[in-house]
Amino acid sequence: MNIVVENIQAILVVCGLLTASMLQFTLMPRRAARSVFGETVDGPMADVAVRGWGLLIALTGFMLLWAAFHPETRTLAIGVALISKVFYMVS
Repeated sequence: MNIVVENIQAILVVCGLLTASMLQFTLMPRRAARSVFGETVDGPMADVAVRGWGLLIALTGFMLLWAAFHPETRTLAIGVALISKVFYMVS
């Protein structure tokens, strides 16, 4: 556990950058969906849903990046990211 505590800033930066990479869904929803899920989504409503989903995930990544350099926000940022990722894995 000490290794995590000692390297929390680096862990948050790496996790934040990987999570923020979901910003690609807001810019190229069809291409991103195909690369991640192997299928495309069609129609304007699908584009809106995929863009919104990608933006929310990317914001979580930016929150983790912020928390890497502002220790007072780490508990909230890690909690939000954890809940989001567990919900995605379970559903």
